[in-house]
Amino acid sequence: MVVTVVCCGRAFADDPNTLWDPGSKIDAKAISAKNKVKTGETVVIAGYASDTDHWVKYKPDAQSNGARSGGGLIGEGTEPDRISYSWSSTGGVWMSSNAQPLVLWMPEKPGDYTLTLKADDDAPAVSSGSREDGSAPATVTLSCGNYCGEEEIQAGRECCEKLNPFRAYSPKKECCETGGIFQKYSIQNLDDCPNRVKNSNYTYPGPNGCDAYVAVGLPGVRNKDNPAGGPDTSFILSCNGHDDCWGHCGGPGIAIDYRKSCDQDFLSSMRSVCDKSNPLFIQRKLRCYTFATGYWFAVETAGAGNFTNGQKKACQCCK
Repeated sequence: MVVTVVCCGRAFADDPNTLWDPGSKIDAKAISAKNKVKTGETVVIAGYASDTDHWVKYKPDAQSNGARSGGGLIGEGTEPDRISYSWSSTGGVWMSSNAQPLVLWMPEKPGDYTLTLKADDDAPAVSSGSREDGSAPATVTLSCGNYCGEEEIQAGRECCEKLNPFRAYSPKKECCETGGIFQKYSIQNLDDCPNRVKNSNYTYPGPNGCDAYVAVGLPGVRNKDNPAGGPDTSFILSCNGHDDCWGHCGGPGIAIDYRKSCDQDFLSSMRSVCDKSNPLFIQRKLRCYTFATGYWFAVETAGAGNFTNGQKKACQCCK
């Protein structure tokens, strides 16, 4: 988790004619996870680096015609003032001191830790509310523990950092994906689970030949496994291979791409059977090619439901 501590305020403005009023303090705040960070993680701080000088020029006092007034203003023609900034914390290790951004490695021990940014104008404190107050601190407290977003992680749960905001989940029963947290063993939408793996609780029942293609409606089909009717034109192995492809988990990726691959292999397998059939029986060979195309067309146009159901059973959403 990265927590960005943003420091801003009148003393940090880019406008060289900006007034600095230490009484307004410096607005330092953690804007991620509501100041909650995990133990042992880094906190990236976007702001002024420790011991970095920042030169600021202030507006002249109109009433004094550009002269110093109230100890808080520098008139025209004077040199800019220097303000230095320093960070400190009640715990953790600073990984850099004079670089942007600063990085704080949080302690392994849970607890509340305070980060302090101090702006110092190198002038002695004279009067309250003037520029010459000397320094102005700003603090932010980070609650360091086993957090996931706003939730403290309980035993057996982990943090899903793919989501914004982060959410805790149970890795034994759920999967952390970019689209949300989903049930591991009950897939509702294949594309919700791009990291699908074989379902360890499922046993594939095996192929059933060309049974799925009886409804093709092609004329002259007497044997569904061998519609061309020749001794060397059986599609049984092609159909079983297609059943196996649809019936086993296709693994990670886009589901429809896996289905198209299965279907294309199915067509190629049947055409290979036809290619190898006896060329002396040309009409039978042509029928073989016709039925191969018909069987392939049937699974392409009417097989979506069977494929999806098979994959939902054969796959689990993640490891």
